[in-house]
Amino acid sequence: MNRILIFVGIMLIVGIVLGRAQSTQSEDVLALDKAIRIALENKVDVKIAKKRMTIAEAEKQSAWSNYLPSVSASAQGRRTKQGEGERFFNGIRFPTEAATTEDYSTGISVSQNIYAGGAVRNSNKLADLGLEIGEVKYNSAKEAVVLNVTSAYLDVLRTRELMKVYKKTLESSQAQVESVQERYNLGAVAKTDVLRAETRAGNDKINLLQQQNRFNQTKRNLNVAMGRSPMATIVLPEFNYEAPEGPASETAKKTALNNSTTLQELELNISQSRISLNMAKSNFLPDLGGYFSYNRSGFSPRDLYSDFSKNWSYTIGVELSIPIYNNSASMGMKTRPLIQRRQAELSIAQKNYTDAKLQIESQVENLIQQLETYAEIIELNRLNLQSAEEDLRLARERYNVGQATILDVLDAQANLTNAQQILVYAKFDAQNVEAQLQRAMGTLLDE
Repeated sequence: MNRILIFVGIMLIVGIVLGRAQSTQSEDVLALDKAIRIALENKVDVKIAKKRMTIAEAEKQSAWSNYLPSVSASAQGRRTKQGEGERFFNGIRFPTEAATTEDYSTGISVSQNIYAGGAVRNSNKLADLGLEIGEVKYNSAKEAVVLNVTSAYLDVLRTRELMKVYKKTLESSQAQVESVQERYNLGAVAKTDVLRAETRAGNDKINLLQQQNRFNQTKRNLNVAMGRSPMATIVLPEFNYEAPEGPASETAKKTALNNSTTLQELELNISQSRISLNMAKSNFLPDLGGYFSYNRSGFSPRDLYSDFSKNWSYTIGVELSIPIYNNSASMGMKTRPLIQRRQAELSIAQKNYTDAKLQIESQVENLIQQLETYAEIIELNRLNLQSAEEDLRLARERYNVGQATILDVLDAQANLTNAQQILVYAKFDAQNVEAQLQRAMGTLLDE
């Protein structure tokens, strides 16, 4: 009975250890969404864009203070001491005694801008737009990081798939060398067949080694894209190709025009230019403000806070300023040329927006067509791959019965490797195009 309990306990411990090992291994596998999360947390560009949003938020709050009045308080105390002397009055000299005088004053003043030609309102609008632009640039920075990580991630998968192709090719070449060597030992083929087979196997070995180097390089590139040490360990899941499904052209264009961060930023630039134009025009408009001040004075500090019915004065009024001639405006520009400049900037911003719309529509259309083309290419390459596999099989059979040369076999093997390479490239190119289409449509961050 005790042996059974001990055996059960050992099995439980082994199960727990294996379960933890599998769990740890599963956690070490770097899925694409995890790689993107790591990059968004680490990349400096995203952090900078977020800090700029914080600055824009502070500037927005600061701009609203322009609506508040200005309030100031003052206090002054002064002692004047005069020595003995004399003075003249109507030609008569009078002696003066030494004297000390004191006077004190305090006051409070309030001023309020009532109308400044719309400058305050427009300044606040610019601050609001600054925050919106900061948000758009933050999303744009995240999109750039996601696209870069996706591309680097796919590069690692592609080089790994190609490494598998070269490894299988090398195994096939080495098997071919053994087969030819056996036939040579039997006297069925010439020594040149063995040498050619060995040469091809050597070249395939070189290709595999070079591909392994490229694989390691793409892993380092992915680490850098994620903001990690280049030598950090990377384990990617097995690649299961799923053909991208391109959206309908009109739907994709509509989505892009609504979501594109590029268009959003350019549209906000138009609003900025329009507000800047209004601010330039405000130089021709009057300013209206109000003010109020209350003051107390006396010959001793006590006079300032006792008997409030005495020793006081106040001033209240409004001030209207009408510009008749303004020699200079912001940046040393005169008002009329400044307005012309702002009008030109607005026109440029509008044209940039219109041009960007056309470019995005064209880009979306091109990317959709590329997806459709790659879908056809992949299907054709699959057929080519099947044909290449059959050609190699037939070439080997013909070679074994003396109806084909070793060059026929080696050429068939090279054609098979080439077909496998083309298929791998086509699959990953399609994946990259899909990510670019999502970026153009502004849906890359929705994944």
